[in-house]
Amino acid sequence: MPAETDEIVDVCIVGAGMAGLVVAAETAAAGLRTVVVDASDRVGGMLAPVMIAGGAGVGAAGGQVAADAGAESFATRTTGVTDLIDRWQL
Repeated sequence: MPAETDEIVDVCIVGAGMAGLVVAAETAAAGLRTVVVDASDRVGGMLAPVMIAGGAGVGAAGGQVAADAGAESFATRTTGVTDLIDRWQL
């Protein structure tokens, strides 16, 4: 959706992190016209690819290694993430 629009929505979700995206999926599935806005140009919130200092091993580029940052323990502490993966058939 463009930055400015006259489109009417039922729900405006601020934040495209994990919580915002789950709420967006649920409200859209309930038939509500839903829009998500975020200050970033990408979705995921704190879930993001980062480069960390590393050695010259596999995957290293210039002494750095690509890694994923964010909510890495969500999938191990509860079944919420796997329940959504199953529900949405991901």
